[in-house]
Amino acid sequence: MFNDQISFAIMLTVSLAFAAWYGRHHGKQYALGAGIAISMLAGTWFEIEVFNTPINVTMATAIVLLIVYCTHSWREIFNAINLLDVLITALFLWHIVVDVYYGGNPFAVAAQAYGQWMLPYASGRYAFVHAGSLEKLSPVFVLVAAIISIGAIFESVSGTNVWEWLLTEMDDKVNRPSGLRYDWLYRAAGPVRHPIFLGIALLSLLPFVVDLCTRAEAHGSERAIGGGGLSCGSARSFRNDFKRSNTLPAPCSLPGLRMVFPLREMGVGRGRDQWTDVECS
Repeated sequence: MFNDQISFAIMLTVSLAFAAWYGRHHGKQYALGAGIAISMLAGTWFEIEVFNTPINVTMATAIVLLIVYCTHSWREIFNAINLLDVLITALFLWHIVVDVYYGGNPFAVAAQAYGQWMLPYASGRYAFVHAGSLEKLSPVFVLVAAIISIGAIFESVSGTNVWEWLLTEMDDKVNRPSGLRYDWLYRAAGPVRHPIFLGIALLSLLPFVVDLCTRAEAHGSERAIGGGGLSCGSARSFRNDFKRSNTLPAPCSLPGLRMVFPLREMGVGRGRDQWTDVECS
């Protein structure tokens, strides 16, 4: 059993090491997405404080890998600016202006606004900006979904949280339900602080499972990973409190599922050599 800081350091090292390995073998442009995916295996309570601001493993991984990304692919940042980039930047700046106007410390406010708006947006934006990103990163995200689901199923049966058992106990920032649900199974929280948050996290990964399972050129091993991830996620969803944890994120996941198929038909995320076939058809 470790404390929060050591657990944070362990999972940050694992995330960055996997990102480096994946970037070396599959292309440096995919390291950002791979590292973010693996960082989702860390407990959200694995945190350190910097200037009284809690930073978890995913945030730290995104910060480090975005800095690395800017050193080797900085031209991509300005090559594909769109309206959404402008809107997010406007929200970021407006956050700073309002909080500083009402007496906030400019440095602290800017750091907070960056963490709330720009960091999550930029890490996702540039993880998938390159052609072929979806094909390269889907297996990683599906593997993460399968691992989280297996851990959640184990917790449902045993009542033991794998992340607490292996690393460090969860904090009390969120009131987590305990005890058997309907005298049957426990409500699993996995690497997050509440079962509802776990349902949202798993359903946010569902589009990657659909992509991997429906990909025409997928290998048998990739289809097995996709099918396993879908099966584990389905088993976990069936076990959980259906009224709350699963129906809540369902409307949010439907647009993501709907986007997988038309985007693939349009060629988004494919290799550049496939664009000609799409345009000619």
